[in-house]
Amino acid sequence: MSFFTALKLSFNNLRTKKFRTTITAFASSIGIIGVGLVLSISNGFSGILDDLESDQLVGLPIIITEGALMSFGPPPGVLTDEVPDSEENEIAVYDPEDYTHFNKITMDFVYYLETMDSNVYTTLHYNYGYIPRLLVEDGNIIKLIES
Repeated sequence: MSFFTALKLSFNNLRTKKFRTTITAFASSIGIIGVGLVLSISNGFSGILDDLESDQLVGLPIIITEGALMSFGPPPGVLTDEVPDSEENEIAVYDPEDYTHFNKITMDFVYYLETMDSNVYTTLHYNYGYIPRLLVEDGNIIKLIES
């Protein structure tokens, strides 16, 4: 069958079955529009959620404090039958200062943090360890408000 014969038969079929052709075209357009709507709504919700997450600092905040981190007892894996630098019948004394870590925040470190790429983190917070003491007068009584 030649191309023109097939084209002539197709147009003849479309002309004789107008109602079925119209319904099929209408249903196809509804399906295509539905898929487009679902994709656009999904894309919109994803954008809103991304904005909401970045506004709520869910990304990667950097919080550096100068406080101490102390573990209670030696870290896991240190407890063995052999204690370094001890004799066979010697008692090894646990010193908590050996397992306490203090952050040393220097001006070089602060400068490094401030010059870091801002796309890496969402916020940078410095904690200097200051606890304010607030006094309030209630009648003749002065009360300390603890935060």
